[in-house]
Amino acid sequence: GLVVAAVFGYALLFELLGFPLATAVMALPVGMAFGGNWKQALAGGVGLGVMLYLLFDKLLDVVLPTGLLSFIFGGR
Repeated sequence: GLVVAAVFGYALLFELLGFPLATAVMALPVGMAFGGNWKQALAGGVGLGVMLYLLFDKLLDVVLPTGLLSFIFGGR
């Protein structure tokens, strides 16, 4: 139930929050569902969101939304 709700919320908030932030937010309940504590899940989500954004958007030129963090990553 919690993981399904997290994925549904991810889809709803993807454009508004942007890829890096939405990924970090989604990773929190998913990481906790797999046994991590909230600090581990949040750290993993932030790292995952930023690294995947840099990989896909900057290196592979796949356009991803930056949302609320456009002032850091450049607006799209």
